[in-house]
Amino acid sequence: LELSNLQRQRIFSEEDIDKPKASGLAERLKKINSSIKIIPEVVDFNPTNAENLIKGFDLVIDGLDNMYSRFILNEACVKLGIQWVYGSVIRNTGYVSFIDTEKNCLNCFMKILPTRTETCETSGVTNSVTSLISAMQVNEALKYLGSQKYTLFRQLLYIDLERIIIKSFTVNKDPDCRVCSLKKFDFLDRKKASGTISLCGD
Repeated sequence: LELSNLQRQRIFSEEDIDKPKASGLAERLKKINSSIKIIPEVVDFNPTNAENLIKGFDLVIDGLDNMYSRFILNEACVKLGIQWVYGSVIRNTGYVSFIDTEKNCLNCFMKILPTRTETCETSGVTNSVTSLISAMQVNEALKYLGSQKYTLFRQLLYIDLERIIIKSFTVNKDPDCRVCSLKKFDFLDRKKASGTISLCGD
């Protein structure tokens, strides 16, 4: 955890600086509810461990900070048949979706998502958009786990807090998608994860 993170990661405080985020978060959540079981994993998320890290879970909530890692997560979720909640932010804008890996995947979204080389470190991000997108991700997860009808299945929601714009895009499964249709896992097959290519969301 770095000092610059604190404006948008409100569960932490200055005393958590330099701690791994996973262990610091686990400590804080145990103080809020001592009865819950938390297993923090302080590891680099990459193609060699992605499947083992998420195997056996009902749902994954994306808290990653670069698109490269999200492509790895997407392939691992499709391969294992696990649903996941996508969220990303940059500056005052953000995206959120519930990805049912039987119906589409992140790769299917790429005709809509912008291709950028920006990160939160280079372009910044406001705490209001991170709070909003993460709250929506949690809400999608709770609806899914509670078997509620209305979720963002096949929908990509875009929010721009600077211009006050909210748009929703329908994203159907691409029959030619290399990941969810053809089951080609190019990112998982790589030996090492490196580089970032697009939106950031922590």
